[in-house]
Amino acid sequence: MGGDGGPAVTTSAAYAVRDHATVSLFGDRRAIQQAAVAAGIPSPDAGWASVVHSDLAVSADDGLRRILRQGAASSLGLALQQLRNDQVDAVISAGDTAAVMSLSRHLLGTLNGVARPAIAREFLGKQGPFWMADLGANVSCTADQLHAFGRQLVVAARMLSGIDAPRCALLNIGVEQGKGPELLRRTAQLLDADAETDFIGYVEPSELFENRADVVICEGFVGNIALKSIEGTASMARHMVRREIAQSSLLQRMVLGMLRPVVEGIRHGLDTDRYNGAQLLGLPGVVVKSHGSATSRAFEFALRRAIECVDQALPERLAAAAR
Repeated sequence: MGGDGGPAVTTSAAYAVRDHATVSLFGDRRAIQQAAVAAGIPSPDAGWASVVHSDLAVSADDGLRRILRQGAASSLGLALQQLRNDQVDAVISAGDTAAVMSLSRHLLGTLNGVARPAIAREFLGKQGPFWMADLGANVSCTADQLHAFGRQLVVAARMLSGIDAPRCALLNIGVEQGKGPELLRRTAQLLDADAETDFIGYVEPSELFENRADVVICEGFVGNIALKSIEGTASMARHMVRREIAQSSLLQRMVLGMLRPVVEGIRHGLDTDRYNGAQLLGLPGVVVKSHGSATSRAFEFALRRAIECVDQALPERLAAAAR
């Protein structure tokens, strides 16, 4: 029920992956049925999905105390309880980030050795994928927590992106050893002493897409600003491509027609929908957070990411890394 589009988005996306997963939809049954009709797809009652009804949905306006007190009966809470009881293998939500994080931690707990979960996501750089965390779950962190994020990110990069020996770095305002707050220097010492993390030092925001590092670690406040800056830049770049094509002359359009594969390649590279779906690392189950403004297509990519996490047994591998 979460996200800007609500069941109109999630129901259509779930229908698209029905051949790859057994789907359960948690929320207002009537709203879900109406969303299916509006999208021109069969009702879940036709058998392609099951519906677990709930009249209650947590929202961004709910305080933490109310979320923890009443959230277990919400659509998100019921889904997480089924995950905890091994009735489902993964939960995907486009709801409020704080609600998803706090309720997941409350109902599922964390892996042994993990104090706080982190939001992690894969990005596409110039030479391949790289991973970042935390992207908003924890506004401030300790050096031990950032170190733990790094260990988990290394596993995620190896399992989900096929990077054999992920290089690990801290996001900082400069690459010199003396740059940045004391927190980063303490974290750097922990990462450098850890044989499981190939720590290469600091990277600046301008270097993120240069693939200097395969794993980039930061506090949630910094990571969320970086994430939204990246998404805003990509949106502006798409706008500029569309504008230039619309304003081009007939001759220019003829040339663009010959360069169509190049233009489509640029559009593909700027397609943030393909990278929708961030993993909540540190939980004993697969929980994927979709962007709140995700389209049905973007939410489908989040669903497919969750399926991949299950196939790779990511929580079990993370549990081994957290010890």
